[in-house]
Amino acid sequence: MAVYRVTSPDGQRYKVNGPEGANQAEIIAVVQREIAREANKPETDFLDQLEELAKGIPAGIIGLGELGALGAAALLDEEAELKVRSSIKSAADTLRSPFTADVGSEELVGRKFGEALGSFAGLGLASLIPVWGCLPL
Repeated sequence: MAVYRVTSPDGQRYKVNGPEGANQAEIIAVVQREIAREANKPETDFLDQLEELAKGIPAGIIGLGELGALGAAALLDEEAELKVRSSIKSAADTLRSPFTADVGSEELVGRKFGEALGSFAGLGLASLIPVWGCLPL
């Protein structure tokens, strides 16, 4: 892939990734697809960011749990591991489904921050396991 710098007739500048040795018509087609994609992108506001933040936190926790379970499954023999991995992925997908990002909101800062916060919260909760064993019942 090569990077081309293009200036449109209205003065907008674009950086475009395209095939090596692309001709002018191919580069223009890539720019037009980018413009169309941007035009069809849904508008997001502060409430959308908050919504994705709130949905990203549990999705991050579930993702961390999935990774931990997949790592633990690696201790099994290969045939059993494949079955367990399939079950883990299916369960994680089911748990994560209510928290999926809205179309076009997958890359919002709120979403990414929520997922990171959820992963960190999951690690924080796991760090409390030794403390729970010391508590009187």
